[in-house]
Formats: sequence, C-alpha cells, structure tokens
Amino acid sequence: MKISIITISNNHAKYIEDCINSVLNQKYKNIEHIIIDNKSDDGTLDILKRIKKKDKRFKFVSEKDSGPASALNKGFNLADGDIFYFLNSDDYLLKDSLDKIHNFFINNTEIDLLLSGGHLVDEKGNLIKKLYSSKQNIYLFLRGINEFFQQGMFFKKSLYLKTNGFNELNHVSWDGELFFDFLKIKASYKRIFAETAAFRVQKNSITQKKEYILDLQKQLNKLFLDYYKINNYPIMYKILHIFKYIYDPLLALMKLKNQLKIYN
Repeated sequence: MKISIITISNNHAKYIEDCINSVLNQKYKNIEHIIIDNKSDDGTLDILKRIKKKDKRFKFVSEKDSGPASALNKGFNLADGDIFYFLNSDDYLLKDSLDKIHNFFINNTEIDLLLSGGHLVDEKGNLIKKLYSSKQNIYLFLRGINEFFQQGMFFKKSLYLKTNGFNELNHVSWDGELFFDFLKIKASYKRIFAETAAFRVQKNSITQKKEYILDLQKQLNKLFLDYYKINNYPIMYKILHIFKYIYDPLLALMKLKNQLKIYN
C-alpha cells in the first residue's frame, strides 16, 4: 500500500526541510512525497534539488500556480499512491506516523477516510497543546462548531476521485471544503486519537490572521446556505458548543485528560 503525500510551497525555506525529512525518515518506506512549489526565490529550490538527488521517492515541480487549491490539485493529479495526504510546508509528521496509518487501512479495509490527532506547536516545534477532530456532523461542521484537524486527515485515492478535487475558487478553506465533500457523499470514516502530525503556529501563518477567521466564517456560511437552503443565523452558539460535547463525549474526555497532564 503506497502513501502519496503532497506539499505545496511558497517561500518556506526556513521550515520545508524539516517537513520533508519528517516524511522521508518515516519507518514506513512505501511512500512518495511531491512538492508543488510556486517559484520560490528564498532558497527553497536549492533545498528541493539537493534532496531530490538523494531520494527517488521525492519529486517536485516549481512553476507559478493560481493558488493553494490549484497547486494541490496538480499534486494529486501526479500522485499514484493508494492513500492520499497533504502536509503544509511548515508542518511535519510525527515519528512512525505512516506506520500507524498503513496498519490502520490494512486492518480497516472498509474505511475510506481516517481522522487522526496531532500537536499544535510553536515556531521552534515546542508543544502547545494536542488537537483532535470531532465526531463529525455536517450541521455542526458548517456552523464552525466541530473541530477539524486537517493535518490528521488521510483518505483513499478512490474516495478523492469521487469528488472534483479542491475548489480552486475557494481561497480560504479549500481543505475544509474537500472534507465537506467527503461528508456529503457519506464517506466511510473513522476518528482515532493517535497523534500523527504537528501543526506549526508561526507569524506568517495565514490561519493566525483575523482576516482569515472572518473569511473562513463567510465561506462556511456560504456552504451552509448552499447545502441547507436556509440562512445560517448566528444564534445559539453557546448551546451548540455545549451540544458538541454531549454529542461527542470522547472528545471532551481527551481534552480534559490533556489539560490535566499540562497542569500536573
């Protein structure tokens, strides 16, 4: 079973080698790592060329693209693995993650989509907290209530091919919309609490900007209206947050467990 990992890159020389090494140094070896680079000019290309000479499982394309969703579509069109995954160029896989993923899909052949957990880390890779995805519910997801850890999402190529790929008109939450597409077609999925990847918070992360949060909510509201054909009124959010944990007590338990570890 081959695992294809796609990473898009735009002037991330500071972090990209850590990202690539976290993939190529995995114990599980039947992989390919494809970088789609947006003509970086900060030294990224020198790193990519050097690594390509050392490892045949590593490939890259460097050319101008029309945005992250377009670059991801390009990458997955080149991929030939059985399991697909995308990893941001400033994030990284945790040790032995792909071994866990391979074993999971071998032992759960009926599952098309796996949601695993991971770490939120600072610029230097220091752990801030652990992150997990919620038990999924379309309504809660589109209300922005469900928790979704993109760096922990692995899916079969056959599932991806049932969608239209990443929406290139969505410049805010292309990953969330693909996940929503999986939910719409009722993909068979499982959520586990094994930690597989690290999401790095750093000053240039678009997800840390206030404008991104506002644009994300607008995008979720649009998807909500398109799907339910009713307006997404901003009411009952506190009740919905409480309901999230009633609906998904395991998530509440895991978060409490990790909080207790932090304070002990």
